[in-house]
Amino acid sequence: MQSLYTNATFAADFIQCWTDMANAYQTDNVLVAWGYDFAYWDAISTYGLIDDLLEFFSKHNQTANWVFKYSTVQNYTAAVS
Repeated sequence: MQSLYTNATFAADFIQCWTDMANAYQTDNVLVAWGYDFAYWDAISTYGLIDDLLEFFSKHNQTANWVFKYSTVQNYTAAVS
């Protein structure tokens, strides 16, 4: 993650992808699935990585104004319906 924090191009590419998806689906909410049904043998490391990625994308999110957060499929479907 250390080298990733300096890679603004990586962040911009992902944020643009999410923006394109939101525009295509005409919604302000994009669900990004992570892993295999959260069945992890090392949840502390996995959630730590997710936290790092959320922080990374938030840091490089000056123009798109995305809010990155944990959610559930139920919360996502309620937000887009």
